[in-house]
Amino acid sequence: MKNVVVLGMGYVGLPLLLALVKSKKRVFGYDIKSSLIDLLNQGECHLNLWQERFSKEITPGENTFFVSNLKSIGKIDIAIICVPTPLNINGDPDHSFVETAVQSLSELDIEPSLIILESTVAPGYTRAIAEKCFSSRLSIHEGSVHFCFSPEREDPGNKNYSNVEIPKILSGLSAKCLNLGAELYMSVFNHVIKASSLEAAELCKLHENTFRAVNISYANQMRNYSTHLGVNFDEVISLAKSKPFGFMAFNSGIGVGGHCIPVDPHFLLSEAHKSGMEMPIVEKAMMEIENGPRKTFDWLVKKGILGKDVLLTGIAYKDGVSDIRCSPAIELFILLKKKCNVHFWDNKVSQIEIDGNAFISVSDDFFKGFHGVVIVINDTGKRFVDDSKLSASLVLDPRYRITL
Repeated sequence: MKNVVVLGMGYVGLPLLLALVKSKKRVFGYDIKSSLIDLLNQGECHLNLWQERFSKEITPGENTFFVSNLKSIGKIDIAIICVPTPLNINGDPDHSFVETAVQSLSELDIEPSLIILESTVAPGYTRAIAEKCFSSRLSIHEGSVHFCFSPEREDPGNKNYSNVEIPKILSGLSAKCLNLGAELYMSVFNHVIKASSLEAAELCKLHENTFRAVNISYANQMRNYSTHLGVNFDEVISLAKSKPFGFMAFNSGIGVGGHCIPVDPHFLLSEAHKSGMEMPIVEKAMMEIENGPRKTFDWLVKKGILGKDVLLTGIAYKDGVSDIRCSPAIELFILLKKKCNVHFWDNKVSQIEIDGNAFISVSDDFFKGFHGVVIVINDTGKRFVDDSKLSASLVLDPRYRITL
């Protein structure tokens, strides 16, 4: 049986590893964090969302092997790269984790026959890094290494589609690379869609998330105008959704979090700028998304909450998950903390850390008996408010700019 290694045990790599194990592959999970690997080898999952499946489906040392040293595996037949691609301090795409991963594979005594990159990258990057690290060893140069790119489409907490049910885009450095990648992924995913080039698949990923970013930004603007008119924006969305074509609903919020929407459009903008192209709509949308928490803070200040006790209902980047990456609620929490005594309640996130200080989620009883200002961040928080007799002096919903 071929050894399949997933590089990166995060929100993309871990669920992919679970899918590979379920399809009866011999799977290795790799991460540079040895403490994380130790935890996984003990049967403990660091991502709460996947703990139940991990406990049921993974037996470390039997059907899955976790390592922090690639060379300890021996021969790697297939490597799938799922490492982070964040933005650097200047707001530009940072490909360094991907480059390190590809370089590490190129330095093995026996290189993998198939490498699939799933991390989000700029158009043209997969082709460039393959050539840089493997050069003559690539199959297109009569070598033995085949390279593919497949954009991850993970959606943490999505109850309608599992990762194997979401159509899988796949591209290859050549037709042979693509066919080898498809042979693997067709045994794992329900539906594989072949792209004509690496660049088409890379751009597909950026287009998907930039589309969402632009439309969320627009929804927030429409929300503000709707409230200015005294019209319930929830009703506006509901009415528009009755049209069976030409409309897709996007809800408003205090900002956008997660690893995709706040980050991926910058890969598109960066490459567009390099080629002399301007994308003003995307630039404006990303600016508004970035300023979302600050605008929400300014609105709350106008409501006269300064100096009062404040409780945020929700701290994760979206409802029903423990994922706090780029969470606008945390940005709002930091802003409020400078002016108010702030607490948060989240039934998925037990604590957060800011500047080395831990902040703990309050209990349900504390929430019910809280006498200060409650600020609704997510739908779970709103339902909690609707279903409970609260002691709060004021409840504000900045997602819709209304007083409940």
